[in-house]
Amino acid sequence: MIPSITTPSTPLITEPSTPGEPALGVNRKAALLDASRVDTKLTSKPALRTHDDDGALIHCIAVSTYCCKHGRVTIPPNIALAISGFSLTEVGDSSNWENAKRLRERGPKSMADFLRGGWKTEENKFWELSPEVDAERARRLVDLKKLTEGLDGLRAY
Repeated sequence: MIPSITTPSTPLITEPSTPGEPALGVNRKAALLDASRVDTKLTSKPALRTHDDDGALIHCIAVSTYCCKHGRVTIPPNIALAISGFSLTEVGDSSNWENAKRLRERGPKSMADFLRGGWKTEENKFWELSPEVDAERARRLVDLKKLTEGLDGLRAY
């Protein structure tokens, strides 16, 4: 005899996760929420804690490293972000999004060719940073590398 490794499923009980979602009434039919009354079951969230119980300051540091791929081809992160509309422009300037849309409107084959290295010969390199911004990025990268090495060193403990 082979024992069963499955268990019967538990009935799904649905509750609204936010007050804006429709709630199931007593008769299990969806009912719109009345926004004119306040749900007394909602409680306020505690304030963000910045210090531990002993008074120590709590630090949280996150370092992200991106590796963007198209198949097996590695794409520089600034290219991947720029074709999604994220590139450096002045406040209120939407040319980055317009450039990204024009690039994507060429079609899937053209986009694949672009991602496989066509970006190197593209005339409108809207993803490139100005020399001043790139110099600042390189300067900050040196400090970030020290931080990353320090955090990596903590893994030994």
